[in-house]
Amino acid sequence: MQQDPEMPIWQDSSMDISRDIKQKSAADLEEHFPTLFCSQKAVSYTHLRAHETGVHILKRGEKAMSTLYMGADQETVAKYVLFSGDPWRVEVVKQYLENPKKVAFMREFNTYTGTYKGIEVTVTSTGIGAPSAAIAMEEMYEVGMEVAVRMGTVMSMQDDMLGHFLIPIAAMRREGTSQSYVDLSYPAVADIDLVNAMNETVVNMGKRYLNGLNCTMDGFYSNMHDSRFSLEWGRDMSETFEEVKKLGVTGIDMESSCMLTLGRLMGVKTCILTMVTVLENLKEKLTGQERTDAEDLLCRTALEGIYHYHMKMEGEKNE
Repeated sequence: MQQDPEMPIWQDSSMDISRDIKQKSAADLEEHFPTLFCSQKAVSYTHLRAHETGVHILKRGEKAMSTLYMGADQETVAKYVLFSGDPWRVEVVKQYLENPKKVAFMREFNTYTGTYKGIEVTVTSTGIGAPSAAIAMEEMYEVGMEVAVRMGTVMSMQDDMLGHFLIPIAAMRREGTSQSYVDLSYPAVADIDLVNAMNETVVNMGKRYLNGLNCTMDGFYSNMHDSRFSLEWGRDMSETFEEVKKLGVTGIDMESSCMLTLGRLMGVKTCILTMVTVLENLKEKLTGQERTDAEDLLCRTALEGIYHYHMKMEGEKNE
């Protein structure tokens, strides 16, 4: 029976793939239909989801599609992905990459892929907050991301950490986005190997770090910093800060718990590398060249951390 070229293979009853695809391995499927399958760790609902096999069934002649919001595909994204909040910080990272190639700049998502000391790395941005960070995680996962590092800024609850690093081992999930994926009892926990690699890199860069707890919140002007409106409505930010400090929280931001939760659910090794640029309620902050230098150090540390992690993992494979 001749296959309709416009019909997805899994809809063709003569090939009977959809019935037993979950019982077949990716190798089995590729052996029998080598021109029809595109192997990847993460696949989209374009035609069929097949997590068990890691195989995405395409129409005849169909090419890998770009993701909806980021314009990325398997050919343009590396397995190592750095996530900056600020899309313009991506341009700083780009300067340290060899042969950087622009993937796309769509909405708040600015993406390049290049190499650093021979390791292929993608750097992209999330914008502010958990909802857009989740989109970035989803779309990078869809095209094959295996390791994710949030490379951002954070508000510290400890005054002596301004200009240094917070690399949390876990986070309180006070943002709503991760709750749309899984119950609040599910922990937002960083990958320990990545955390250790980043710790060692920070020390090598001459800075200090803390591996405390992060708290991720949705509202900057309702939870983290006074505004005209918050003052008119009688919001007392100090209550938030006193509460989280009693709980051992070292830093507050708007993305980390969501990214850690999704990374754990996706099987993507994920950690948070953040530079302290402000103290609670912005009572003190880095400004001017001091802020510029701190963010440059953040970018270099993230890249060195990825390289250090990669070399450690390769070394363990060879033992």
